[in-house]
Amino acid sequence: MFPVFLVGQNAPVAVNDTIVFEIIEKLNASYKINIFYEKHQIFHSVNGTTTSLRFQNNNGIRDNINNVNNCYDTLNVNNISALVNCFGNEFWDLDDSHFIAPKSGTISSIHNSVLLLSGLDEENNTHVAAEFDRGRGINFWSGPVSNVYDSLYDARWFHTWKLNRKDVQYHQEHWWETGYNPPENIITWPGNGDTENGQLEQIAPFFDANGNGIYEPMMGDAPRIKGDQAIFFVYNDSRDENTECTGPAFGIEIHATAYAFDEPSDSALWNTVFFNYKIVNRSDTNYHDVYIGLLTDIDIGYAKDDRFESDVSLGMFFNYNGEIVDGDTTNNPGYGINPPAQGVLFLGGPLMTPDGIDNPRLDNLGNPICSEAFNGFNFGDGIPDNERLGLSIVNFGKFYEYWYEYPSATKVYSLMKGYWENGTPLYYGGNGAFYLGAVGPECKYVFPRDTDPVNWGTNCIWPNAGYNQNGLFWTDEDVNSLPNNTSGIGTVGPFDLNMGESVEFDVAFPWARAYDGNPWSSALLLKERAAYIREKFQNDPEFFSGVKDFKVPKSSLTITPNPVSEMLRVTLPGETTGIITIFNSMGVPVLSKSIYHLSEENINVSSLEKGIYILILADGDYLYRSKFIKM
Repeated sequence: MFPVFLVGQNAPVAVNDTIVFEIIEKLNASYKINIFYEKHQIFHSVNGTTTSLRFQNNNGIRDNINNVNNCYDTLNVNNISALVNCFGNEFWDLDDSHFIAPKSGTISSIHNSVLLLSGLDEENNTHVAAEFDRGRGINFWSGPVSNVYDSLYDARWFHTWKLNRKDVQYHQEHWWETGYNPPENIITWPGNGDTENGQLEQIAPFFDANGNGIYEPMMGDAPRIKGDQAIFFVYNDSRDENTECTGPAFGIEIHATAYAFDEPSDSALWNTVFFNYKIVNRSDTNYHDVYIGLLTDIDIGYAKDDRFESDVSLGMFFNYNGEIVDGDTTNNPGYGINPPAQGVLFLGGPLMTPDGIDNPRLDNLGNPICSEAFNGFNFGDGIPDNERLGLSIVNFGKFYEYWYEYPSATKVYSLMKGYWENGTPLYYGGNGAFYLGAVGPECKYVFPRDTDPVNWGTNCIWPNAGYNQNGLFWTDEDVNSLPNNTSGIGTVGPFDLNMGESVEFDVAFPWARAYDGNPWSSALLLKERAAYIREKFQNDPEFFSGVKDFKVPKSSLTITPNPVSEMLRVTLPGETTGIITIFNSMGVPVLSKSIYHLSEENINVSSLEKGIYILILADGDYLYRSKFIKM
């Protein structure tokens, strides 16, 4: 990137006005000029080698600015108000933080959080998909990987789809009724991509009533969402070159769902936001030694008085306040007395490499095994090859300073593997390096306190200098006299990601505030809630699986004759009361009839045009369907 002069007006640019960009340095290289609106790229030039470029503010740019307004929404069904962006950099509006907890207040406990991915290709070149705050460039773009990126693409994919469970369920029960109008986000749900432009055929998950693979909401299809409220979005790292983290992209697209539960009687669910990520390798490259994770800048109200820790057993990193009162009472009041704690809880990473066995969690004496099983999922459940990796690495630092240097793919990869940017390992003790007071050995988690009784974080050996026993533990409090503003990187890996394959990654953001005791009391309450969520996610997968499919019986209605020219005989499942509706091939209802306690009904279809029709019987509990041909 190199600087430009903007020649002409610096005031707002009206429609059809023209502005000129002039290159300060004349370089023998091609360049692009990008225009951003609220840090969303809305224009980029083709490659050029001249010293100026003219840009006309036409309606296309205006339309793209309007698209930005559809590119975010807010989860607010529980005690947290969380802003969700369509390009994957979450919980802020690119200026101000917006993870408001409680939602009745104005204070945020997270500044932002972004998914990270790094790994090696078949020639061991490092690839990266990572951002921090988009202040110096962009690495993620809203929408799926596509052969064409134009204004039509932007209008479709600069979007988030927010839905409530009750709206989806209502649609499932009433879609066939005359006069029913579904919510816009059910109608526009991105179940299918544009395959002619190289997009995936299946994108957003949906209940497929007739099994044809095409999302047809007026034929009984419905979005599959998680929780009581969900926001779906899709983004990629392939639309343009990486400009915030340098290095080659992966060629991935990410199908993401942010969700929450309306459970005021359950304090853990009431104070937690969840994310499910499905990462699809759309490239023609196989990757190995891949790590996935989150860079999360937790700022509990006033950012500069926080403490940072890992909880190895729970698979969580978190912040709690380092002072009794949060805030400097002048310009940054914060939460005040009894400040909360905020966590990033890893609920399940990619599957382990299959080995044909159910890897155990406990040894023969019932003790936890020092392995991935310590904080992974589905170990010892009797099912082979369903084990999911848990939180593997926790690193920390002032990444908002580090990212100003446009970090390379190699540096990001080092951080995600538990190394410093210069390639030296993270060491146990101090601030993670020998010149910062570390005692060794190499380790995976910073500031674990007493949460790693099996020494999984030090590769199953005791830390040096008597740590992790006899009451001597590695904590932020014991190392740093003053609290600070610290971000965390938590990662899962390594794993393989071959071309065409996908992996899933589940994470939660629990929040807790104890209104008595000291700041550590909030941390203890956070751990209690995290343990509950972790156990529920492990043992009650159906609860997290989303809206249930509407009941469709295995047996269809019997329709004779078929094809039919005049009178259609419908044999019903016993004495039935309900409504029969006939739809044409476009999903438009063309005939409707109520029945009462009948086991058979004759319907005159002579007025229908020739073609294929769907007959639906809704009896309140089930939807029966059958297809017939009108001759």
